Amino acid sequence: MSVRIIHTADVHLDSPFTAFTPSGAEKRRENIRKSFLALIEKAREEKTQLFLISGDLFDTEFATRDTALMLKNAFISLPDCKFFISPGNHDPFTQSSVYATASFPSNVHVFRERECVELPELGVRVFGYGFTSSICNESTVLGYEVPDDDMINILVCHGDTSGALSTNGPVTKRDIGESGFDYVALGHIHKGTGVCFENGVSYAYPGCLCGRSFDETGVKTALIGEIEKNNITLDTVSVAYMQYESIVCDITGSVSRRNALENIRNAVSVFPAGTVVRVTAEGNTAEEYLLSPNELEGQAECEVYIIDNTRPVISFTDIESENTLRGAFYRIMEKRIASVRSGSEEYNTLVKALKYGLTVLDEKNIADFGEDER
Repeated sequence: MSVRIIHTADVHLDSPFTAFTPSGAEKRRENIRKSFLALIEKAREEKTQLFLISGDLFDTEFATRDTALMLKNAFISLPDCKFFISPGNHDPFTQSSVYATASFPSNVHVFRERECVELPELGVRVFGYGFTSSICNESTVLGYEVPDDDMINILVCHGDTSGALSTNGPVTKRDIGESGFDYVALGHIHKGTGVCFENGVSYAYPGCLCGRSFDETGVKTALIGEIEKNNITLDTVSVAYMQYESIVCDITGSVSRRNALENIRNAVSVFPAGTVVRVTAEGNTAEEYLLSPNELEGQAECEVYIIDNTRPVISFTDIESENTLRGAFYRIMEKRIASVRSGSEEYNTLVKALKYGLTVLDEKNIADFGEDER
């Protein structure tokens, strides 16, 4: 007997996105909701029987009324699918949390500490551990009595395999290998691992469902497939409505601002529409100009944020004879730039100072050239 599952984690619904305008933050929250609903549709298409959520479904223990209603309706729409939720360090099960205050349908089970739910009609036992505070110093994989029989034993939990001193449910490979489960559905690590094996036990982190910042670049996924007693087949599936990418674009040789922007536009064209791309522009430019962070707003299918680390190539002899403040400033900056290691943080700061200074001395406006955190 086999069971069809979806395994996801670290959705972080209702993330605040405080670095953005209210409309920009709401757009990103909506993209996360749409991503989760797309995974629900995938479960419908694949006739998924178990939908496993291994922690941090929400970004905090609270949720907006709209998000709670969205989830309730999504769960109700799949009455033949059983949902198992393991609260994590971001969304622990507390008396005031959404897990305690919201009304979920009967096909949803939210774990609170260690529990086991038997599903004899599917030949499955689903074990789970729910955080009850933001700190957990014990292994979330150990401490269960797992029968050695023909039923499939699955564990759903939030846990951290990155270190034994973690306060987010420290888990070791030895813990996993000695657990006795057929599959350990983990959450907390935002980078997917694919299915791994330890002493005959299968386990995986699906990664976060969609990226929320430039710390989470690339395609994000969930896991989907089938589990049998002695066999597991899970593939990645991407349903994200939001993706972050970070690239370096060398615009050396660009003869003008327009040419430089066209090179950047071509570089980001390989990404799907709607991707948020941070482009670090590097190289030597033929003229002195600044590229603002939002220079390509509305001019590309992606949402492009530019960091201008280019360096203008200016003929020293052209300004050496100038008895001007501009000439004096350039000579001082060139000497300082030459004294530091190329590519270092100090080097990049000095190059940026040179460009800003020359722009001001040429009586150009730099009001729009600020740092933008995404």
